[in-house]
Amino acid sequence: GFPAPLASVSGRKGYGLWFSLSEPVPSGDVVRFMVAARAAYFADIGAHDLRPAAANTAGAAVANMKLAPCKHPVSGKWSGFIPVDALPEYIENVFMPQAPDLAQQAALLNAHQSVPVDVFYAALQGMEAKHPPAAPSERKYIPILDESTRYTPACIAALVEKGAPMG
Repeated sequence: GFPAPLASVSGRKGYGLWFSLSEPVPSGDVVRFMVAARAAYFADIGAHDLRPAAANTAGAAVANMKLAPCKHPVSGKWSGFIPVDALPEYIENVFMPQAPDLAQQAALLNAHQSVPVDVFYAALQGMEAKHPPAAPSERKYIPILDESTRYTPACIAALVEKGAPMG
């Protein structure tokens, strides 16, 4: 089956689900997978920040994310990887109370299983069969700029500078 993702808390306002693949695939296929997963599993929970950005697959290689663990540049709180089954403990606070233990972070990463490419494509085909992708004119792109702080992550700013749409 499909290996469980790694989970992370952002240090500010959300969670991350991290998948690694056993070998590289085109970024457009990764975006298709994320869009299909959102439609299949997360459609009822509002806005999502998908990376690489669905609006600009060509800029995906330019995007650089702040890999957990790190201190969030706006909140000053810590992000970090957590076991998927620990997500309920972080419902109210999407941050770690202190810098995470690096040995524990490494253990979570070492235990993570990459998704075999054939399993990745089988899951993609299954999700797209049940939730066909929207036509280009029906797609909705979520602005990522946080209006409350006027903060735009560096990776998003780089994409915008290269011409990616913001909304």
